Amino acid sequence: MGVVSRLTWRRIGGAITPIQLRLGSKLPSLRILPPLRGKGPPDCRLRPHMTPTPDRGLDAELASLKYARPELERRWRVDPARRPPVEAFDFVDIDDRYLAGTRLRLRRMTRNDGWTACKLTKKYDSERPEARPIVTTYLTEAEYTLFAALPAHPMRKRRYHVPFAGRYWSLDLFAEPLEGLELIEVEAADEAALAALVPPSWVAKEVTHDARYQCGALAQSNIIPE
Repeated sequence: MGVVSRLTWRRIGGAITPIQLRLGSKLPSLRILPPLRGKGPPDCRLRPHMTPTPDRGLDAELASLKYARPELERRWRVDPARRPPVEAFDFVDIDDRYLAGTRLRLRRMTRNDGWTACKLTKKYDSERPEARPIVTTYLTEAEYTLFAALPAHPMRKRRYHVPFAGRYWSLDLFAEPLEGLELIEVEAADEAALAALVPPSWVAKEVTHDARYQCGALAQSNIIPE
């Protein structure tokens, strides 16, 4: 076996330092190299226009799609008296926990066929509620349990996937203490498609720009807006 040299990086004394690891027929050796000016692993270098910050805010998310993506969607309040039956459609039961003092939402989803999944989502407030940046990661059961122990505002709802106008719309029927509230929402692939959306005839009004109908706000107030 020949000698293989591999370059890796470690944080030593607060600095990102290159380390050369040599593997071969003898015992492995490790050599700390002098810092290389202007060089380093791509995810550790600060470019001139970047400054470290403890909170990656909305401006940073909008400037880079590395972590977040804009969620293009619109939302309407439904008139239950005019809504057709939906029991024949597929649904998923959603248990949300909006973690207190954060923008984080912990979610467990249980589909009617028994499938379950857990995920953690961060949504940002934006001047355009129809295009909020969103970051999501799926969790293991153990990871979910850790987050579920944190103080939170809970919310439960059943989401039906309703076919209409060539796409599936998400119809949410809320459980107590918001029982009776029904919202329908749909995502679009681009701005033009978003603007062109026409909802079913049984909606009462659009609430995309009404902050009271954002689910985080509903979970905190537990009050159905008038």
